[in-house]
Amino acid sequence: MTSPWTRTHTVQAGTHPGLLVVCDHASNAVPPELDDLGLSAEHLRRHIAWDIGALGVAQALARRFDAELIHCGTSRIAIDANRSPDSPDLILDRSDGVYVPGNQHLRPAERQRRLGHYFRPYHDQIRQ
Repeated sequence: MTSPWTRTHTVQAGTHPGLLVVCDHASNAVPPELDDLGLSAEHLRRHIAWDIGALGVAQALARRFDAELIHCGTSRIAIDANRSPDSPDLILDRSDGVYVPGNQHLRPAERQRRLGHYFRPYHDQIRQ
């Protein structure tokens, strides 16, 4: 059985083939197994976890142009869907002056696990 977090996107179907709206930083949700990365709810509501309001803008654009919408359902503080897989900024141990305990001293195996569970499924959906 796959975790719902392996599907980090949602799709809104549109009638204009080839027109796609993506929103990489749509959510501040952290998968339960990451235990909020050791951050407070207050920190997860801040810009370090997502682009506040970006999903609403993306949804409005998709509706306006009857386009498909794909957005990432995992917070960028867990893994940044707007980075390349080999980017040093893919998983930040500090963001806007806030230390992220769950990202400190991250082992390569955990980086690969996050890529496989949260990052790649989202980008695979965009490529389809």
